[in-house]
Amino acid sequence: MHEWKKFKVGKPSAQRNWTEQSCQPLGIIYHVTHIQTAARILSDGRIKSGLVYDRSKLNTERIQVVWLSPNDWLGAGGSRYGNIRLSFDFKSLLRGKNYYWVESVAHNPPAVRFLVSDNDYADILTPYDPEVDKGPWWFDSRNGIHYWNGNFCLEIMLEGDVNLEWASHIDSVKHHPKRCNILKASCPDCGMGPELAIARFLAMVVGLQVEPTQLKWVADEYPESELQQGWVWVKSGLLKGLKGCGFTSSKPFLEGSTIAIGRAILAAYSRRDLSELKALVEIMPSEKAAIKACAKAIAKDFGIINWKTLEDI
Repeated sequence: MHEWKKFKVGKPSAQRNWTEQSCQPLGIIYHVTHIQTAARILSDGRIKSGLVYDRSKLNTERIQVVWLSPNDWLGAGGSRYGNIRLSFDFKSLLRGKNYYWVESVAHNPPAVRFLVSDNDYADILTPYDPEVDKGPWWFDSRNGIHYWNGNFCLEIMLEGDVNLEWASHIDSVKHHPKRCNILKASCPDCGMGPELAIARFLAMVVGLQVEPTQLKWVADEYPESELQQGWVWVKSGLLKGLKGCGFTSSKPFLEGSTIAIGRAILAAYSRRDLSELKALVEIMPSEKAAIKACAKAIAKDFGIINWKTLEDI
């Protein structure tokens, strides 16, 4: 008996308003990462693949992969991989690929792993056919639907870099309060909720002048929900940080200077550098002017003609 049969998908629910935990539709798959890494991905325009280092049978191979999973981690208290979530259409990533069973790993819950690749690895791995092999991933060819067993952690190891243009959506999730795949419990992002995370990410992207167009957060020159939510939380965080500031300038700044200072304020906010944040804000004529400068910097980078569409939120 193949190892994968211990984790096989159950039967689809016959009820329209109910989904069986053991047989969940597999339409969207995610890559979750930390805020700084997400900014680097945005700058590179792709998720760079890497070697497998954990206790996998592939850790002695030179196969470089990007890790993807349909798990949302809501029931586990948050993701241990970070806050920023990139969503991809599962079928699109599979097109023209070969599939291989890699292993199961005794995590809680157990992780089941597949390699998806353009290359032939039949000499080291067992090929897997999701249409006929009874494992944790099943393709119902009659209805054109992929399913997975949600009682386990399905991990897709996709060989090669993943182009950011393939992402259908980018948003934020909660980071687990105690578990982190990089820094364990010492990660400063542990416990950070999705609202603050999207604010930090937005501030970092604009503060570092990372080209944001691939975020798809603007439609018809109007901010979409992620950009709206990010700005609301950036503004809220800034207002808390500005309490007690003494403003020294009595003159308005030129447009270019205003945007430059707004960008610097956002960069300091993304780094959680409160002393630098206050030093920058205090050269502005007012709290309102500081917030306006940040809104203008965001609007400029995202191609929003009227920055007041942010202020009207």
